[in-house]
Amino acid sequence: MASRPLRHRIGHSGPLRRLTRAGGRRADDLSSAAALLGNEHRLVRTLDLLAVLQRQLLISSLALAAGGLALAAGVTRAAAVLAAAALVEFVLAAAIVALRSVRRDLALQLIIDGRGDLPLRALIRERRRLTNPRTQAGLARALEGVIRAAARWPRIVPTARPVFDVHQVRAATPQLKALAELLNAEPAQARAVALVERLLTCGSSPLYGQQPDELRHELEVIRAKLERDRMRRCERKG
Repeated sequence: MASRPLRHRIGHSGPLRRLTRAGGRRADDLSSAAALLGNEHRLVRTLDLLAVLQRQLLISSLALAAGGLALAAGVTRAAAVLAAAALVEFVLAAAIVALRSVRRDLALQLIIDGRGDLPLRALIRERRRLTNPRTQAGLARALEGVIRAAARWPRIVPTARPVFDVHQVRAATPQLKALAELLNAEPAQARAVALVERLLTCGSSPLYGQQPDELRHELEVIRAKLERDRMRRCERKG
């Protein structure tokens, strides 16, 4: 039996159908984000650029598949086409990874701003991740790691020391311990957990600054939110 044309074999493949469905979901999410946040919001622009790059990645994937089949069939210069398609796919994939990180940061900021309940896939994913007990336990361990690093500072090789101000962190050790204990006690809401994550991962957070008052204020804000979450859970249980 004669083999099917190349277009038929590629166009009706399972992966392509899945990519097409994923593209439809992304388009719906972009439309929803634009309606809720406005076209000029950074998350909307990021989602738009992601959609463009992902479409281009789909096209390059098709070119890569076609090049592979052509190479197997012995088509002249197929190797050059295959190499070019592979390079384009690598660059696009790297750009998509970077944009996904930006999307996550922007979703985190929306949650911190109190807009985490918007029905957007990026926010739903972040809320699910932040309210996962494993995420919260990991952040508690990270806080405890900061405390331990400050305590053993003289024994750490200077080039391997964290970038925070050790004196500032040592002064804030009781508040940092309290946050770790609250995170380990019971699951917290996404907004409070997002604040902890930003404190630990954002280079401009007070944890890495030189203003002890700012750090104490931020730690108090987070502690109050975690305490409020715990009180609400107790009220619901009661």
